[in-house]
Parts: sequence; C-alpha cells; structure tokens
Amino acid sequence: TFVAEALTADGASLGRWTCTPSARLQPFVAALGEDAGRVVVTTGGIMAADGDSWREVARVATDLEAFWDFWQRDILPDLLRLVEESGAQANHQPFFGELLAEVSVSEPNERLGVREENDSAAEALAEDIYFTTLDAIELFGQRTNGDTLSAPGPIIPIVRVASNAAPSARITLRAAPTQPTLPLANLRVSEVTLFDGELAVAIDAEIDGNTAPTLDRLRALASMDLVGDPSLRASVRLAGESVSLRLPLVAPLVASGSDDRPPMTENIHGDRVVDITAGLAAAPEISAWIEDASYQGRPLPALALQASTPGRLHSIVKSAIFKPTYLIVSRHHANEISSTNAAFQLAWLCAHDPEWRRYLDAVNIVVLPYENPDGAALHARLASFPEAATWKHHPARYNALGYEYGADHLDPDTRFGEARARGSIWRRWLPDVIVDNHGVPSHEWVQPFAGFGSPPRFRVSYWIVQALLYGIASYVDGPDNEDQRASVAALQQAVSAMVRDTDIGEWNRIYGASYREWGQSRQPDRFPGEFHDDMLWHIAAVDGDSPRRGFHLRYPRTTVLSWVTEVNDETAEGEHLELVARAHLLANKATLDLLSSAATAPTLRAARNTDGTTTWQDRPPAATAVGRLADDQAG
Repeated sequence: TFVAEALTADGASLGRWTCTPSARLQPFVAALGEDAGRVVVTTGGIMAADGDSWREVARVATDLEAFWDFWQRDILPDLLRLVEESGAQANHQPFFGELLAEVSVSEPNERLGVREENDSAAEALAEDIYFTTLDAIELFGQRTNGDTLSAPGPIIPIVRVASNAAPSARITLRAAPTQPTLPLANLRVSEVTLFDGELAVAIDAEIDGNTAPTLDRLRALASMDLVGDPSLRASVRLAGESVSLRLPLVAPLVASGSDDRPPMTENIHGDRVVDITAGLAAAPEISAWIEDASYQGRPLPALALQASTPGRLHSIVKSAIFKPTYLIVSRHHANEISSTNAAFQLAWLCAHDPEWRRYLDAVNIVVLPYENPDGAALHARLASFPEAATWKHHPARYNALGYEYGADHLDPDTRFGEARARGSIWRRWLPDVIVDNHGVPSHEWVQPFAGFGSPPRFRVSYWIVQALLYGIASYVDGPDNEDQRASVAALQQAVSAMVRDTDIGEWNRIYGASYREWGQSRQPDRFPGEFHDDMLWHIAAVDGDSPRRGFHLRYPRTTVLSWVTEVNDETAEGEHLELVARAHLLANKATLDLLSSAATAPTLRAARNTDGTTTWQDRPPAATAVGRLADDQAG
C-alpha cells in the first residue's frame, strides 16, 4: 500500500521500505447488501515479523471500527425501516426532525503544521457518519420505488476526542415536524383595501376536488407565527369560506449600527450577518433588505450597490436596462465560510474606496451574502468545539434537511426560502453575470469507510487540495452561442491574469504542483481540470438538449455567464481565512473589470420579428458585449 524510497542527490537509492497495513473488505452499507458496493477498510491489529515478511496475528478493532460496526448493525437498519414505514417517497420528506450522533473516541486529532493539514481520525468519522447515512437513504429509496430521497432530515454528527477512554456514543432521533402545505391554484387578488390604516388584500382561490384538506391547512397556517415584520394582512377565500392570515413581504433594512469595515479573519454568522448588512446600508450607494426566510425561519439579507443618485426611490427595471448587473451569491454551502467575508468586504469597498466605487458607474452589483443560514447555524454549532474548529463540517453543506437546494432556484413554489431567494432576485434584476463564491476542503478529505477519499456521490476526488483559488464555468455548445463561449474565454483570461502575480497566484502554483503530481498524473478522470496562467479551471461545453439547471444555460440571452469560484476554506480561520476571502474578492474584481469594460451606453433601437411584431431594445445583451471584447483582446 505504501512505498518509501530515499535517494542521494545523484539519484542513487539509499533504501526502500514498504508497508501494507491490516485491512478488510466489507459492504459499503451492510443493511443493503454487497450489491450497494464494497469498501476496503483499514483495521487495527497485531503484526508479527518473520524475517522480511509480516503477517497479522490478531485483529484489534479501532475506536472508529467499534463505532462503525454499531452504526451499521444497529442504527442504519432501524433508520431505513423508519423511511420505509414513512412511504420511502420524496414527497413524504423529511422522515425525521433530527438524527443526532454524539460520539466520543480516543483517536488522533492534531494540526500537522504543514499548510492547513490535519491528522484527524475523529473528523474522518464525522464525515463518514454524515455522507454514508445520506447515501444509504438515497440508495434505499432508489431500490424501493425509484425515488431520489435527497431531503431526509438533518443528520448531525458531533464527534469528540477523549484520550485513553473507551469509545462511546449516544444516538437521538427526533420526529419530523409538521409542515403545512397549500396546494392552491388559480390565485387572484380580487380586492385591495385599508383596514385600520393597514393595507389588506383579498385573494380568491380555486382548486379541483375536495376543498376541506386545503381549508384545514390554511387554518393551521393562520395559527402559526410564520413571518415577522413586515407582513401583509390577507384573507384567502375558498369555496365560500374566508381564512385570515399574514403574508411575508420583502423587508427593507433600515441603516443601523456601525459601518466599520467588515472583518476578514472571523467566521460571520447568525445575527452578525443582519447587523453588518444594516450597517452597510448607511452608505448612499447601498440599499439592503430581507429577501426571504430559510426553511427554519432565519432571514436572508440582500444588498444592491448602485452609484448615488438624487431622489428617494430607485427603479430596478430602469437600473437593469441602463447598466449590466452582476449578482454575487455567497454561502450556498454554509461550511464554505469565506465567501460571506468577501461579499461584505466588496460592498464596503464599493461605498468607501474610489478604486472600487468606479465600478458602480458602469455596473449594478447585487449581493446575496448568506444564502444558507440554516446550514451556517449548524456549522457554528459544530465548529464551537475547540478540537473541531478547523474541520470541514460537511453536515453544514446542504440545507436543514440535507438537501442540495440548487435544483429549486427557479421554482417559486419551493418550500425552501434559501432556494427561492436567488430565483426571485434573478427575476427582478435579470443579471447579466452571476458568480457563486464557493469553497473546498483546506486539507485532505478522508473517509475510511467510504473508499478512503471523498464519498461516491462526488464524481471527482477532493482527497488532495486542488488550489488556493480555481474557477468553474460552462457554456451552451452550439453555433447560436458563440458569444457565450467567447465570454467564458474572456473570463478565464481576465481572472487568471489578475491572480497570476499575487500571493494567491504563488499559492496556486504550490498547490497546483501537488495536484498534478499526486492526482492528475495518476488518475486524470478523478482529478480533472486544465491550467491557464497557472490557475486551475474546470470548463465544460454543455449540450443544448441536455437538462440545464443554471440560469445562463436556460436563458443565455439574458445571463451570459454564471460561474463558480472555489477556495480552500473548509474551515479556515485567522490569516488563512483572510487569504481565501481575498482570493474571492480578487476574482470578483477581475470580473467587474471585464463587465464594466464591456458595458455600453443604452441606445433605443427596434428589431423587426418574422411574425410582423417589433421588439424594442435598450442595450445589447452582455453576451454580445463581452464576446466582442474577447474578440478584441484576441486580436
């Protein structure tokens, strides 16, 4: 398994040593049998030497093995039975309110003093508990009725390190909460009135079939404290009965608190997010509001950055017509913490630094700094234990139900406010360019019970750190989308050039050398990507007929680019957090340079359509402008 060789300066061998630790082959999920996959697991044991050969004379289970045998034998079968009894169908999710695994092991957990690397069997176990349990439920759903069960409920592993003590665990399963839903159709606002000095609306609703269940759900919602201020008084009229309730409104944030420069070396979460947003709103260039509420009811603040203008009211429609718009999304995966620091820093700079404020003369900037507040709350809880402060904490990656809610961004009826927010901002602003600031592990990703590396749900391996900063972009492949292809090339050139001669570029070269040597040269399919100016990029041409999730793939004439920045920030702290947050900031600056250079003054012109109608256009779409700029740069 392991080979070490020592060489002299001229390449002569000084010695060669090999080691193959004890291991055993076992099912990935024992409750599902071996057809769900098998893994090779390193075990503890006593080895005896006979000359130059070694053999295992006794197997001694490690703390990790002892717990994992218990988890596979006693917990997962019961959990899968619960899923089965709940119907094992996607529309029955969540199946539970919380699966809490509190585990204590006597295992290594220490910083190595090399980059951000950890030696932590305890962290590895936490990752295995989370992802293998999610995978077990998904595999069970596919096997039972073909459903993808991707939102089963929150799985929370808390692994503590207790030296010189036997392993122990306490598992708590809480029931799923009741979540009333409203299967209403054909909604129509029939009346708007003033009631006790407050605006009120009457909504007429029609549904097919039995109205009683829907009325029951309406009454249940009316009795729940679902929304804070501001909200709208409403009455829903269905089948001759009226139910009064309050509906949430987009809430403007009044400037309050301090407008000090936001921190770059601390994990920003919880109430601090709204406090910083409200402080930034004191600048005339910044307006702020609460866009939506998460599944668990936490606020999602948003900011718009625009050049100062006289007057009290601003038209989003006019702003989007006269200038291209750049949408910055942060903290989609809440354990990727640095993007929130970078987003707030960018907003502050645009309001206080002339070098950044100039962008607002050419571009509108909209920021969603904290897209997954439920995940961020869990991350703060998990990272509060001193021995776990810098762990990856992937249980905070998805939302409160363990769901990757990106698939719901264009579904206004989704129950997840964290998914609705990006879609509703997109519909109002129609951004030309979107960036999703993400993160990856800052150190080796190990899961001893899932094939050693990152779990099978990921197509590529994150075993080794790829870069300090890298980019992901795609475009629709086809003759009608040459501008989009050119725009991706222009972005790749602009960002790589901006990063190249900085300390971030130097770290990219250091990490890149390791990635090429230990990953790409051995398993290129698991360690993909191409290097441009020493910066790693994953760029894909997407077939026009394939299912498309991104805004730029569905609506390429509106949103020309939607790309992702990745930095190694799971979980960064102190100086390293500042470094990776600054990497996001630098990539966004390069994008703003590109977009502001491509921005054109609005000119009203008419386009005659083949059906005899006329379309009036105020400025060329950014796809055309950025594509032409790329051609100019190439020329």
